[in-house]
Amino acid sequence: MYKTLKEVYKAQVESKKQTGNSFTKKTLTDLTFFKGGSSVIFYRSAFSLTATVEETKLLYNLGGLMQLSNDIFDVYKDREAGIKTLLTETNHIKDIRDFFKAGLHEYYRDAFQLGFPQKNVREFLDIISVGIFSRCFVCLQQLEENERSTGNEFIVHKYSRKQLICDMDKKINMLRSAWSHINDIP
Repeated sequence: MYKTLKEVYKAQVESKKQTGNSFTKKTLTDLTFFKGGSSVIFYRSAFSLTATVEETKLLYNLGGLMQLSNDIFDVYKDREAGIKTLLTETNHIKDIRDFFKAGLHEYYRDAFQLGFPQKNVREFLDIISVGIFSRCFVCLQQLEENERSTGNEFIVHKYSRKQLICDMDKKINMLRSAWSHINDIP
């Protein structure tokens, strides 16, 4: 547990570099997954059984996708704080959507190959899909609408707070989330 806690701390220190610096997409992706992945692996270390290498990889990727999900919803906050993320630095939300969707497909495929009962895997994936991932597609759709309003280029500094914050308490967004769970999630 101590070893994984040190990784979380290291990831947090690394993420401090996300203000004021320019990063490549790969560097931002690595930071996103390191921050989220190390946190989920830390939480997993509370269980008495040691995770297998495959499970650790899966949890790392889950954490990365969860951190990306957080960044999707925090684009306004990150913009205001000057934090560089995949969202604040992109010119096209479709690139983020495609990357996110491909990551989910890979994650779901790997989850079913771990050897756990398929029913348990499906139930777990459905919980995180409804709770986290399907909601991201609603937010990404809203951000894509913003992009269309600025000549099909996502320019994060041109949008208002209202345009960048996705209100998931709206009934239409709840319905969109349910639709995404059925249509966008593997």
